[in-house]
Amino acid sequence: MPKIKLPRKIRDPVKKANGGCGEAAFKLSRHYAEGSDGVENDIQIARQWLFRSAELGNADAQVAFAVWHKNAGENDIARTWWEKAAAQGSPDAAYNLGVLYDHGHGDGLGVEERTSTAAGWYLKAASKGMREAQNNYGRYLESTGHHGEAMTWYEKAAAQEHAGAMHNIAMMYLDGVGSERNLAKAREWWTRAAELGYEKANECLKETEGYGHDGLLDGLVKKANDGCRDAAWKLASHYYYGTGGVENKELSRHWVERAAELGHVEAQAHLASMLRSEGDYDTARKLFEKAAAAGSSRAEYGLGLIYWQGCGVPRNVSMAVRFLRSAASKGDPEAQANYGLFLVREMNEPKEAMKWYERAMAQGNSGTMFQTGFLFNNIGMLHYNGEGVPKNVSTARHWFTKAAAKGYAESQKMLNATVTEALQEGAPYDYVAIEKILTERVEFLGTDKEVENLDELRALKRKALRDIMELSGASISDDAVELFVSGPLPDHKAADVYHHLGLCFLHGRCGLEKNLRMAKEAFKVDEIDPRDTAAAAAASEELVKLRACVTCGKRDVRLGCKLCRGVRYCNKRCQQKDWARGTEQHPPHRETCSRVVNGIVPPGVFARLRDDAAKNREASN
Repeated sequence: MPKIKLPRKIRDPVKKANGGCGEAAFKLSRHYAEGSDGVENDIQIARQWLFRSAELGNADAQVAFAVWHKNAGENDIARTWWEKAAAQGSPDAAYNLGVLYDHGHGDGLGVEERTSTAAGWYLKAASKGMREAQNNYGRYLESTGHHGEAMTWYEKAAAQEHAGAMHNIAMMYLDGVGSERNLAKAREWWTRAAELGYEKANECLKETEGYGHDGLLDGLVKKANDGCRDAAWKLASHYYYGTGGVENKELSRHWVERAAELGHVEAQAHLASMLRSEGDYDTARKLFEKAAAAGSSRAEYGLGLIYWQGCGVPRNVSMAVRFLRSAASKGDPEAQANYGLFLVREMNEPKEAMKWYERAMAQGNSGTMFQTGFLFNNIGMLHYNGEGVPKNVSTARHWFTKAAAKGYAESQKMLNATVTEALQEGAPYDYVAIEKILTERVEFLGTDKEVENLDELRALKRKALRDIMELSGASISDDAVELFVSGPLPDHKAADVYHHLGLCFLHGRCGLEKNLRMAKEAFKVDEIDPRDTAAAAAASEELVKLRACVTCGKRDVRLGCKLCRGVRYCNKRCQQKDWARGTEQHPPHRETCSRVVNGIVPPGVFARLRDDAAKNREASN
């Protein structure tokens, strides 16, 4: 701290603070912030003492220091200090964390995750009696359909004179959720809230003054019939949702049309959307144009869809992008989501599309793209294909899961088709895993492209096996060939097709009989003319193992079977044991010697392959 002459009244607190007392440091911070107890107002020194107090663990200081950073736009630092204070049981810290997440801060969390996280913090603060948190937690419960519990928390906040909670209780009585519909009680709660200065309560009292006691919206009907467009629009909403005591979709449509006729902009846009879905494109377009001229983003969004899809007009991409971009720029979340889709499909700009998807996600929405999971699936596909973002199958599956939870069938197919691919992500190349991935994609997606890719891979397998058969003169049945090509896949990993073929011969898998000589031949082909260096290294490693004594495991031995030259031994004793009895790992060699299946490559074949490979390398250089 800077050396200054201290007033007598704060010398003792300074001494305590310097000795490690967080409470004393916090008091000093307030003195300097307020200019009290003989010190002049000095925000810089106040901040220094506040930081000192927060470091010493004073929860009140940590909350205040977090607010300081929040006001400076430093949300991450603010969250860190609030979390420290909340860990000590501070309701203020818990409430502020709830607000932080509620308003969109959340380290890349989706809307649902942020909302539930915010609710968790509100509950902690509400449980300690904070009325603001009680009201906010009530709002969360009401939004998730837990009306009875919401009413309980509203009542706790209202008992502490929280006007907003009183208004929320009144609305629940008006709508008949969480309680029986009771207009009189609703007006009582609005009256109490209005006495506390809550302006919205006054508006509701005026609006419901003409409501009939039987629940019909007599006052609004009278106003609407007298030409009040706002009253007509409110009637449409009440009749649609049943919040006026009567749910009647026909009456709702009537009042939408009346409000639009009276010039209510949002009613015009809403009616135009209804007409577009009914196929009356010409009338819908005219209403959209009228509402868009008055500044309605919903109307601009509707016009964008009409021109994009060519509904009653020639398809016009330039007009579509004009209206969709305008509506999205005004903050309409469904327009933002659809504009992102437009950028992907029409403009091939996935990176820009992702920005609009994220803006839409940050607001949340009850529109079709959100309700059906279509938006989540679109985001997942961008991550899966690496379009506009780095390719990441795990992240893609996260979004596919969210979409599938909303019933989007295509996302469930993508989840089924990417199980192996997600496990393989980031792992070394595995030929067998690639075939499993392609098989899953054909099974669950079944597009012509997926089928073609799998057919190409299996054609390579067939060719590799035929090549080894031709080189060796071996005879393998057509059934065995087909089982190797398209039968069940083994659990081993392979660097390429020849490595895979060698392992199948080595262990007797995929319909092929165990044949050490044929395995060695496949590995030699891979080593001489590899698909890549990793395959060559893997084949060389297998050959080293095959040059070991099959009986005792001793490496780099010279004695071999004179019939097939496929196995090696360190001495005659090991050879005789293997020929007669075999080992725990494999049967007697007299039963598996490749001479039985005529599988010995003629002399000079591998020398010729080495020469050809050398010539190819020289030609490429």
